[in-house]
Amino acid sequence: MLEAAGNAGAAAPLASAGVDLYAQLVAQGLGDLDLAVVRQAIANLARL
Repeated sequence: MLEAAGNAGAAAPLASAGVDLYAQLVAQGLGDLDLAVVRQAIANLARL
């Protein structure tokens, strides 16, 4: 999606944020978990 947006000259800030968040989760060893871990990560960010 990011590649397609870039090719079209369109911004995709939410997609970029999602890719960054997922990369952080993978780095923490959580990449094999389901989307519940993404929801929890977002909730944790809201507490900061």
